[in-house]
Amino acid sequence: MGHRTGKYFFSQLDLEYDPTLLVCFEGLLETDHPYNFAAPQCAKEMLTANGAEQKVTAILTKLVNPLRMAFSSNDPKIFQEALEIGSLV
Repeated sequence: MGHRTGKYFFSQLDLEYDPTLLVCFEGLLETDHPYNFAAPQCAKEMLTANGAEQKVTAILTKLVNPLRMAFSSNDPKIFQEALEIGSLV
């Protein structure tokens, strides 16, 4: 299976990180398709986009709780996604 990415109809540079990235972090706990793919993939793409550092820094305190909840999950897939995304923050 190849690398899948989201298809955007707008520039990622114009995307509002608050609340979009926060919703993606909250979605890390989802186990149903397509949410279990969309939330982590969107979060990864947003965290690695050009100019993301300044936008993420501005909302970092809001991202801590959903990320902590994902780390606390008993589901190994959710925990793994949280580790990958946490390493990008």
